Amino acid sequence: MCITAVALNSHPNYPFVLIFNRDEAFERPTSELAEWSDEWEGIVAGRDLMGGGTWLGINRDGKFVALTNFTDEDLEVLQQQQANPSASLWSGNMHDYLTRGMIPLRLLRKNVNIYNELQDIWTDRSRYKSFNLLAGDIKNNEVYYLSVNQAENAFSGLRRLDEGVHCMSNTDISNEWDKTKRLKADLENFLKNNDRFSTIDLVPLLRTEIKQDEPPENEASIFIKPYPGEMFGTPATRGTVSSTIITLDSSQEIAILERTWNRDQISYSDTNKSFILTNHN
Repeated sequence: MCITAVALNSHPNYPFVLIFNRDEAFERPTSELAEWSDEWEGIVAGRDLMGGGTWLGINRDGKFVALTNFTDEDLEVLQQQQANPSASLWSGNMHDYLTRGMIPLRLLRKNVNIYNELQDIWTDRSRYKSFNLLAGDIKNNEVYYLSVNQAENAFSGLRRLDEGVHCMSNTDISNEWDKTKRLKADLENFLKNNDRFSTIDLVPLLRTEIKQDEPPENEASIFIKPYPGEMFGTPATRGTVSSTIITLDSSQEIAILERTWNRDQISYSDTNKSFILTNHN
């Protein structure tokens, strides 16, 4: 169960801080954080090599997107995508679903107005399986939350976030799980007690584990230990596969750390990127 927390103008030296745990099958092919090229020039993100998209990205203009799925995954749809991974549509259950991993790329393209594009995605929401999304222009302090939940009678909508710390997992952002309450409080306390810090200093916040005898792990543990699961109907080992931290400091420098966990979740590899945001002019 992915989880992310974002701090908007909550620190005098770091107007933007985002931390993100990606929970996925360790077998799912993924490329590490890098700057993309061609039509996606200027986007910095990891890449899902199966669907071609991403779960978290930022561009040099200061636009960012963080995406999590809802918990109502449809295995039949995923199995059909495995059979034809190059297809742009996921077909199943009376619907043709666009792959959600391409949503961040839509929003991070050059010269895209975040709000207008989110409205277009909202209009097309029936074409996507359920997801949560944070997206915005951090230079303009403009950050939005988009919820597309296909479950009956569930809240869905687009709204702008206020300043402060917000935390999102695999349910509506207003439906607080133990893990989201914990990560939100931990990030608030960290920012309150640290005047200067680097991306690596925030990693321990994403390593919090909850014992099995406490509330259900998917709703309680920030860091998910490996457990038997499935990927497209075949056995797989699932858990937290990567942790990413993005910060913006007062000099307009973006710093990104992506820590990719090996299956033992003890050994890892780090990828670091940094750049100065471009001017709007």
